Amino acid sequence: MSDFVEQNIAKRRLTILRILYEADGTSNTSTIETALRACGFVGKALPFGCVAQDSELMARHGLVFVERLQGQFGEVVTVRLGKLGVAYLNREVPEIDGIEYPKIGW
Repeated sequence: MSDFVEQNIAKRRLTILRILYEADGTSNTSTIETALRACGFVGKALPFGCVAQDSELMARHGLVFVERLQGQFGEVVTVRLGKLGVAYLNREVPEIDGIEYPKIGW
């Protein structure tokens, strides 16, 4: 992958954390995807399924919690911002590879 693509993916993951923070900590992947589009992530910057994949990666680092709910019309994936995710946004924990580190005063 090119540096540009990797930087864009890292920025998208940070943006997901910010979206969750602004959404009082919880949202589903389709709503997050809509918010990412509004932030300018379109086309190849927002491939199908990337929000769920990014959320799973951030869950492995303890930044978010992912819950899959099976309903009558299919699966809904909800993502909840964890305390470590808030600490990451506040630069209180070390940088994680693959997730852009927030600028001071984000």
